[in-house]
Amino acid sequence: MRKLMLILLLIWMQNLLAQVEFPPFVRLEKAHLVFPGDSSALRRFHAKTSDLMEGKQQRINILHIGGSHVQAGFLTQGIRLQLTDWLDNLTDYRAGRGDRGMLFPYRALKTNAPQDYTIQASGEWTGQRNLVKEPLHPMGLAGAYVATADSASLHIMLDSLWSFEKLRIYGTTLTDSIKPLLVIGQDTLQSICQDSLGWTFITPKNSKECKLVVEPTGIDTLYLRGFKPISERGGLTYVESGINGASLPCWLRCELFEQELSEFIPDLVIFGIGINDANCTPDKFSSDTFKENYRQLINRIRSVNPDCSLVFLTNNDCFIGRTRRFNLNTPVVEDAFMQLAKEYNGAVFDTYQVMGGYRSSSKWVTSKLMRRDHIHFTEEGYRILADLISKSIIEDFERCHATR
Repeated sequence: MRKLMLILLLIWMQNLLAQVEFPPFVRLEKAHLVFPGDSSALRRFHAKTSDLMEGKQQRINILHIGGSHVQAGFLTQGIRLQLTDWLDNLTDYRAGRGDRGMLFPYRALKTNAPQDYTIQASGEWTGQRNLVKEPLHPMGLAGAYVATADSASLHIMLDSLWSFEKLRIYGTTLTDSIKPLLVIGQDTLQSICQDSLGWTFITPKNSKECKLVVEPTGIDTLYLRGFKPISERGGLTYVESGINGASLPCWLRCELFEQELSEFIPDLVIFGIGINDANCTPDKFSSDTFKENYRQLINRIRSVNPDCSLVFLTNNDCFIGRTRRFNLNTPVVEDAFMQLAKEYNGAVFDTYQVMGGYRSSSKWVTSKLMRRDHIHFTEEGYRILADLISKSIIEDFERCHATR
């Protein structure tokens, strides 16, 4: 079984590389996981992945947390599909595709959203993101909330890949007088369970579309922090938590982060936070503060699962804000990630070096792989990064599996 799996792995990797054309300035020799400490840092995650492939494990969960690179969804969706496709092709049954992970109604906050699901808002919605230093209402895993006291609704539409049989709604009300309802086709459903985190609804099998309906009482407000579609499928669930402009302090002020994360229990966490923390001149950036903030976040995550594996994505080469100056903090952050990975026995994917290092973002912009702000990538640029990050995780699985 193990020998066959390794052969299939090699074939799959060769096919993946054959499908992707990488620009000559991309340093493919750097596109591997780096282990400043123990090279077996991801062994627990790989062992669970192997058990999933062999039918011994039902689910594995990945959390990817960051800022605008994550909220846009192109990077995370690319990694999600690469990994689930890889798992599907290495098993006799379709074991790769688990659930979609956390959904959030970004459009209700008038901001961009991932494109693999749609949530249309009607009625009056307000809300806040974790960028606010003193939020009016607690936030959780999504890093934001929306609120309404109006006759309002949210129409949720998922790709058929992510059909579900239950829907978990994270939220609360002020006086418990509002009871959110779920409309599917001609049926109006009430929740089967309400607890401190929200409501749970049973839906018809293989549902992929529903509408959350709120009827006003005049004295109450519904605060909504996100949705979790739940199916009977096993496989990989890839949870993305991204807010444009979010830094480490933004995520640390999310009071309900651990409670909601405990319903996804991550086996692997991919950290993409850092570019907003370092968006300043070198004299205003403190590597020590940056690392201490990361320690707080890691400790909160590991309070949910002490054994979860960690991968740090270094900052991409970029400008400082809207200036035309390249950010000299990027290699300092790179070094901080190496130190954190050694301290917490994690791995690093060095995006900065893979891009080409200092001033390399100009080449990505010229090749239409980055936007002119020299911070955000185009859809094609995110696809390249997703391919390389996925490949590095799969490559490390192959290495660990070969030595078992």
